[in-house]
Amino acid sequence: MTASTAKTSSLPSLTTLYAGDDHITLHVKRENGPIICRCKVSKLIMCIASPVWRAMLGGRFMEGNVQNREIPLIDDDPEALLTVLRIAHHRTYEVPTGLTLLQLVNIATICDKYDTVAMCRPYIGIWVTPFIEIVEPSHQALYLSPGYESWLWCAWVFGYQETFSKLVNKLRVEISTDKEGCCYIPSDWEPNQLKLLKANMPSDLTGEILRLSLWQR
Repeated sequence: MTASTAKTSSLPSLTTLYAGDDHITLHVKRENGPIICRCKVSKLIMCIASPVWRAMLGGRFMEGNVQNREIPLIDDDPEALLTVLRIAHHRTYEVPTGLTLLQLVNIATICDKYDTVAMCRPYIGIWVTPFIEIVEPSHQALYLSPGYESWLWCAWVFGYQETFSKLVNKLRVEISTDKEGCCYIPSDWEPNQLKLLKANMPSDLTGEILRLSLWQR
């Protein structure tokens, strides 16, 4: 086996969303890590779908990759990125209609990074419904349950102001901090224990929740 063959065989399989003349290949990888996802897409569609992609593919970044048309994307979640790319390429039959909270958080991160919330809006309403509708027997929405704190990031990115405010009000009476500034909330599986708040949200928002919490006490 030649070095070239070995390199090719070690790459992940290629997902083809577009095979026209203006195609480019996206390589998703971790910082200084191997490629974990490859996807062939339309440069034109990406430029239409996202102002961030348009700036990226039309600037100096693209000049260094114009010959092989391979574009590296660092630290993107591959599943979430593929979902957004499938929406952009109108591959609706491949777009999931149900997501876990973690999957929704990852898509929110992609949408926030690449400014694709408007493009994904028809699907966002479908995805968030199971989390915001009232369920029995608790008579409250799932996002207010213990373990769903990451909904805060989804509500922030997707613009669900009412659910965002309700969860902030809930967290501000539960949240505490240590001397390093890490945020903790009551554990949902160990009584009288705390767990680290890992919800992905802007640091200034975390600070504001803490400020309200301390003021209330």
